[in-house]
Amino acid sequence: MNNDWSDKNKKMQTLISKEATFDDGIKVLLELRVELFEQITSIVKTFPLEAFYQLPFGEGEGNHRTTLAWSLWHTFRIEDIVSHTLILKDEQILFTDGWLEKTKATIITTGNELKSDKLIAFSKQLDIKAAYEYCKAVMDSTNELLKKLKFADLKKTFTEEDRARLVATNSVSPDESSVWLIDFWCGKNIKGLVQMPLAFHADTVFLPNGAVRAEQFITPVPLQPARQMAFVLTQPAVNRKVWMAAMNVTNFMIAKKDFTHLEKKQMP
Repeated sequence: MNNDWSDKNKKMQTLISKEATFDDGIKVLLELRVELFEQITSIVKTFPLEAFYQLPFGEGEGNHRTTLAWSLWHTFRIEDIVSHTLILKDEQILFTDGWLEKTKATIITTGNELKSDKLIAFSKQLDIKAAYEYCKAVMDSTNELLKKLKFADLKKTFTEEDRARLVATNSVSPDESSVWLIDFWCGKNIKGLVQMPLAFHADTVFLPNGAVRAEQFITPVPLQPARQMAFVLTQPAVNRKVWMAAMNVTNFMIAKKDFTHLEKKQMP
């Protein structure tokens, strides 16, 4: 999370904790979500199709060892499930307006259970344009939820009936890599779900994944912070915020063939 997003997130957390400032906190959260989705839009519109199904760092644990297509799907499936099945107690966006067919998704789960060849196959099958539009529909729906949320709603918890309804949707795989999500979500109150995943998921999963995939077909090279910054400064201004976010999340391995041509440039 870059400094601006981090500051807004902290401000939001403080504001929603008090009834007198709750509405202001929701306004900050909505602004933050719009900014994050703008970066997602930039990635989807500028990255080549191959970038969405590659594993640049190979198989293994961690979000950077998944595909960009998986990250997009995973981030907004979770938001869809949490917003609709748990908070609103209505039908998920995926099961309306033919989104499952449009996206050509082979699963309805969060995708945590996918590994290796199955992960690649899912990513290649997914229609990225349709998946992006599905994500936007989820984004818009969640924003409407947040606008209607009241301070008193934050303390609401979830019952065994809510848990059973979630399980019945088959949206979470029974695989051990996924099933823990049910306890994780149902163990929170609505405030906890607003904080994670509604306020702090795309920034920790999708955007960092987008950053590490920005350079295609090249062997990863570990870079020191100074060289990371040098690389960022060579990128188009519209994408620099994405790269800066990635650098602030962790010390990423950025793929680059040759750094000898880099020149010092000033940020706009």
